[in-house]
Amino acid sequence: MTVVIISDPIKVFYPGEEYQDADFAVWAEEGTLPEGMVVQVGCSRLTVRDGVLVNGNKTPVPACSDAYTAMRLATLRVVAEYEDMGYNFSQRELSMRLGVKLNAVHNRLKTLERLGWMEHERYQPRSWRLTLMGRQLVDAHK
Repeated sequence: MTVVIISDPIKVFYPGEEYQDADFAVWAEEGTLPEGMVVQVGCSRLTVRDGVLVNGNKTPVPACSDAYTAMRLATLRVVAEYEDMGYNFSQRELSMRLGVKLNAVHNRLKTLERLGWMEHERYQPRSWRLTLMGRQLVDAHK
């Protein structure tokens, strides 16, 4: 997953530059992201406020659908609830909770992984978890 710089008021980063989610997450944890910086992550534009990415200037990319974004956010919220309880969910449990087929949950989780909002250990059951950016996105939409 890449993070694309939209604007940076103090010109540390340049518009159009792309960074990997892992690098960007480290900078976010260190608090080194410039205040007011705007980035594009998947279909969302996020702004740095007090060192945290928040949903401020949310402008969907033309190819994105609000319905898809709402489904993704609903999935992220349920996963966050499970994580807050310290529970590692199965895809079947998630499908029952969301009211969708197991195949749809699998596809949705893979999409969220591609967007950089979730990660998992390959070949390990019950290993899906939110990335730092995924957690910040859920917290920004509470």
